Amino acid sequence: MHLIPTLSVIENVQTPLFGTEPSAARRHGRAMAVLERVGLGRAADWTPSRLSGGERQRVGVARAFVNEPSDPCG
Repeated sequence: MHLIPTLSVIENVQTPLFGTEPSAARRHGRAMAVLERVGLGRAADWTPSRLSGGERQRVGVARAFVNEPSDPCG
């Protein structure tokens, strides 16, 4: 989980969507939805340096799931 330290939490989560989602509003909405699911909606505008180690891991999880990957088991 390598977060980009100069980007906000929400920008880090949105990075996989650049190139696949042309709408900035939809990128933002999808990223916020995933951040809310991992309990970090309040930290969307923070930089990673303000987060604990566990919170940084949850941002990484949010980034992994923002593209809604298919279930490899089913």
